[in-house]
Parts: sequence; C-alpha cells; structure tokens
Amino acid sequence: MNIKKDFDTVYLEQNIKKGEFNYRNAIKSFMESNGYNVETCDICSTNTEWFDEGVDVKFQFVHYSVPTSATEPYYLIRFKEA
Repeated sequence: MNIKKDFDTVYLEQNIKKGEFNYRNAIKSFMESNGYNVETCDICSTNTEWFDEGVDVKFQFVHYSVPTSATEPYYLIRFKEA
C-alpha cells in the first residue's frame, strides 16, 4: 500500500469507540483544516485498525476528475482520545 502522507497522531476531545466514532467526518474536518479541498475530493477506500481509545485510518483522497482510484496513493491518520 502506497502511503503518500502519514499525518501521525491526531488527538481528539471525544470518545473514539468502534461503532460510535464517525472517522469519515473526522477525516473530512482534519483535511479541510489542513488546507485540502474537501469539496472536489472524496474520501474512499478506507481501511481501519481499531485499538484502545483510537483508530488508524488509511484512506484515499481522490479528486472527482480521476476516473479510477486504483493508482491513487493512501493517507494515514491515527485518531486517539486526548
């Protein structure tokens, strides 16, 4: 898996529990706050690895004009409870 950018650990002031935590919204918020255009790109091919009070999320951030995500790189964020 080609990891383009590892954002390392992002601490959040909320409960991070499988089945309750909306990691897609957290990714969107994080990407937007770091200057990424969330209006023309989509979060896809997510892969999660849950652990105590956190989750590692690998995902693709693909521009709407790209015909297939097959060659797009992945990003990695570790969300952890603060």
